[in-house]
Amino acid sequence: MVSVNLKKNKSILIVGASGSIGSETALRLSKAGYNIGLHFVNNVEKVKKLYNTINKITKAKIFQSDLKDYKSCKILIDRFAKEFNNLYGLAFCGGTIRWKNWNTLNRNDWQKSFFEHCIVPFELSRLFSLKVKKNGRIVFLGSISPKYGGSNKSFNYATAKGALEIISKGLSKNLAKRKFCVNVVRSGFVNSPQQRKGRSRKEITQRIKKIPLGRAGYADEIAFAISNLFAKESSFITGEIISVAGGD
Repeated sequence: MVSVNLKKNKSILIVGASGSIGSETALRLSKAGYNIGLHFVNNVEKVKKLYNTINKITKAKIFQSDLKDYKSCKILIDRFAKEFNNLYGLAFCGGTIRWKNWNTLNRNDWQKSFFEHCIVPFELSRLFSLKVKKNGRIVFLGSISPKYGGSNKSFNYATAKGALEIISKGLSKNLAKRKFCVNVVRSGFVNSPQQRKGRSRKEITQRIKKIPLGRAGYADEIAFAISNLFAKESSFITGEIISVAGGD
């Protein structure tokens, strides 16, 4: 453990720290001197490895939760508040893409997507804002997909991510008097396990060809944008949707 005053360090909760972008965001913010809460649902081995790395830099704690309802969201925020001092930020990097052809989507598919990408981030943000009186930061991981309506297999995901952008806009206005900054980072196509899972090699190649810069993004490039929104110099940025998508 490095010799720093951990009680004075600002603390940030990373929701979805086991994902490619979530883990890179956690690493970047730890190196910037923040204490880090690492939330995950599955993939405990990856989170433990991440914890071992971060805990050598700053204070870190692991929180496992499936976030299946309001109660589990409240428990997560309460545990985070109990373990850390100087609560400062929430980075919502969680969520999955439920790949399914648009014309076979049912009500359950829609409910799961909206619950995961709208209701859970809203509930966590609301509960977090009750713990932090002023000067808090909230950043949602969004997607470039709402710009195009998603693909024929990610229609529900794109719609839910579009709704998340509205949630961010609303929260930014309602929390502005308390000097909160709330923003979305729209991730372009990143050649991650989640993206590869829903596409064939041919589909991946075709998708990359549509990107003006001619390549897929890297998780660390998205994490860079997310992390910067927690910096002191970003205190005049709120209610924004920032795309990191290679010109897409």
